[in-house]
Amino acid sequence: NTWNYALTGPAGSTPKDGAVEGWKFSYSSNTVDTGNPTLKPNFKAICSGTAAQAGLIRVAVVVDFGLRAIAPNGESVQQTIRRCVSVKAGTNGLEILNKAVPVRTSAEGFVCGLNNYPAKECSTEITTPKSLLKK
Repeated sequence: NTWNYALTGPAGSTPKDGAVEGWKFSYSSNTVDTGNPTLKPNFKAICSGTAAQAGLIRVAVVVDFGLRAIAPNGESVQQTIRRCVSVKAGTNGLEILNKAVPVRTSAEGFVCGLNNYPAKECSTEITTPKSLLKK
């Protein structure tokens, strides 16, 4: 019912059947918390239409593209994606994510974009938008 931050990168995790993997386009700030994905991690709701198959596990994937206020210039925030993927047990989180949406990584393996968003940037520093500052 709640999100937990991963202690490892996606290539270092091997979710079990019934897991929910969440991703959110965000940024780090000492003054603003853009938080977890807006949808609750609900395996049953996401995977109810995907039948269990022998030798495979089901993992729900949520990709939240974040707030318009932090979207890269000229880009539109996409709708949140909810997908259920079936994979072999032991498949790592990055492979699961790649099965749900196209993943763009840097040469160092840092996840830079999901489903072609953002189109080009990777870990770009931004100033906290005024609309997100506490009043």
